[in-house]
Amino acid sequence: ATFADVTVHIGSGHRRRGLASAAASALCAELQRQQVTPVWGTSTRNHGSLAVAVSLGFVEVARSTYLVRD
Repeated sequence: ATFADVTVHIGSGHRRRGLASAAASALCAELQRQQVTPVWGTSTRNHGSLAVAVSLGFVEVARSTYLVRD
Protein backbone atom coordinates (compact mmCIF):
# COMPACT_ATOMS: atom_id res chain seq x y z
CA ALA A 1 0.00 0.00 0.00
CA THR A 2 1.07 3.60 -0.60
CA PHE A 3 0.52 6.21 2.11
CA ALA A 4 0.59 10.02 2.16
CA ASP A 5 0.67 12.38 5.13
CA VAL A 6 -2.16 14.90 5.16
CA THR A 7 -1.18 18.27 6.62
CA VAL A 8 -3.28 21.42 6.67
CA HIS A 9 -2.14 24.73 8.18
CA ILE A 10 -4.78 27.42 8.70
CA GLY A 11 -3.78 30.87 9.95
CA SER A 12 -5.20 31.86 13.32
CA GLY A 13 -7.41 34.54 11.77
CA HIS A 14 -9.10 32.04 9.47
CA ARG A 15 -9.87 29.13 11.80
CA ARG A 16 -13.31 27.70 12.67
CA ARG A 17 -14.67 28.37 9.16
CA GLY A 18 -14.42 24.84 7.81
CA LEU A 19 -11.39 25.60 5.66
CA ALA A 20 -9.22 22.80 7.07
CA SER A 21 -12.02 20.28 6.66
CA ALA A 22 -12.72 21.36 3.09
CA ALA A 23 -9.06 21.32 2.05
CA ALA A 24 -8.28 18.00 3.75
CA SER A 25 -11.45 16.40 2.41
CA ALA A 26 -10.57 17.37 -1.17
CA LEU A 27 -6.98 16.18 -0.75
CA CYS A 28 -8.08 12.85 0.76
CA ALA A 29 -10.57 12.27 -2.05
CA GLU A 30 -7.86 12.85 -4.65
CA LEU A 31 -5.37 10.61 -2.82
CA GLN A 32 -7.93 7.81 -2.59
CA ARG A 33 -8.80 8.26 -6.27
CA GLN A 34 -5.13 7.55 -6.92
CA GLN A 35 -5.27 4.52 -4.58
CA VAL A 36 -3.10 6.25 -1.96
CA THR A 37 -4.10 5.92 1.71
CA PRO A 38 -4.25 9.27 3.54
CA VAL A 39 -2.58 9.34 6.98
CA TRP A 40 -3.27 12.04 9.58
CA GLY A 41 -0.73 12.67 12.33
CA THR A 42 -1.16 15.17 15.16
CA SER A 43 -0.49 15.76 18.82
CA THR A 44 -3.06 14.49 21.31
CA ARG A 45 -3.14 18.09 22.60
CA ASN A 46 -4.15 19.54 19.22
CA HIS A 47 -7.88 19.25 19.75
CA GLY A 48 -8.77 21.19 16.59
CA SER A 49 -6.70 18.90 14.40
CA LEU A 50 -8.11 15.81 16.09
CA ALA A 51 -11.65 17.07 15.57
CA VAL A 52 -11.06 17.66 11.86
CA ALA A 53 -9.47 14.24 11.43
CA VAL A 54 -12.32 12.44 13.21
CA SER A 55 -14.92 14.39 11.22
CA LEU A 56 -13.24 13.15 8.02
CA GLY A 57 -13.38 9.53 9.15
CA PHE A 58 -9.83 9.01 10.39
CA VAL A 59 -9.43 6.55 13.26
CA GLU A 60 -6.48 6.08 15.61
CA VAL A 61 -4.44 3.00 14.75
CA ALA A 62 -1.16 3.77 16.56
CA ARG A 63 0.71 6.29 18.67
CA SER A 64 4.25 7.50 18.12
CA THR A 65 6.95 8.53 20.54
CA TYR A 66 9.07 11.55 19.73
CA LEU A 67 12.42 12.09 21.40
CA VAL A 68 14.00 15.53 21.62
CA ARG A 69 17.60 16.21 22.52
CA ASP A 70 18.14 19.37 24.56
